[in-house]
Amino acid sequence: MSTNFLVRKFLKTGSSLIASVSIAIGVLSPIVLNSSKTLADTSAIGTPVEVNSAIQDLANKGISPNTIAFAPNGGWVIIHGGYGYISSNLRQDLLETLYKLYKQKQPIVDIAFTPTGEWIVTYGIWDEGIATSANLPAEVVTAISDVRKKNKYIYKVAFAPNGSFVFVYDRNSYSVSPNISPEIVAYLEAIKKKNAAFTDIAFNSGGSFIVISGGSGYYTTSGIQPSLTDKINEINRNSVNNPSTAYKYFTGVRMTPNNGWVLLYQKP
Repeated sequence: MSTNFLVRKFLKTGSSLIASVSIAIGVLSPIVLNSSKTLADTSAIGTPVEVNSAIQDLANKGISPNTIAFAPNGGWVIIHGGYGYISSNLRQDLLETLYKLYKQKQPIVDIAFTPTGEWIVTYGIWDEGIATSANLPAEVVTAISDVRKKNKYIYKVAFAPNGSFVFVYDRNSYSVSPNISPEIVAYLEAIKKKNAAFTDIAFNSGGSFIVISGGSGYYTTSGIQPSLTDKINEINRNSVNNPSTAYKYFTGVRMTPNNGWVLLYQKP
């Protein structure tokens, strides 16, 4: 049974559904950190082979992922076409929620996992929906409630390895846990003062933080993988040098538990 919050469309979870509603690609292969692949509008290093294969299969059909999430147990999920999904090794309660959203044709905005495997799904045309697992830490539940009391909708969530978290709402507003790094808060506040939109946020296994903002900008704390920032810089240079053919803007960034990463981007 999962905990849910009253939203424009109330989602109840917990009914018995078969696990096969998620397309399991297979057992995860060892992550190879020295290989880099560009798949359609996705660049990745250190991601499971099955994730790359699933992305390539989508690309062959002319489909780009909306978002990707990696669970701490090695499970993963790719959202495409708004509410379609491909996954492997996810918990049954999350599979049930994804299936219900698929049946309701509710666009899935974001999926985030705590270090212990609890989860949050944000969804809806206006980012108005949120569903969670039953055992989220109390401070996370309280933070969600505090944002919702303001009649605001959370659309991006990221958890650090120590359990600290960042919620993004209203595109450039944020809520953070009490134990978040002051350096991260300084970055978030700088972006907010520039009135730039938060695109996505992610922590790696060492607790380093990256936030993508305004389509092409980014901020990082020390310790983010150089291969990731190098790829971002390369795409940005190509966008500037060849705007008519190579311009891209970023739509997402995600980390695997083993410090692999996925960068999502697309043409305007």
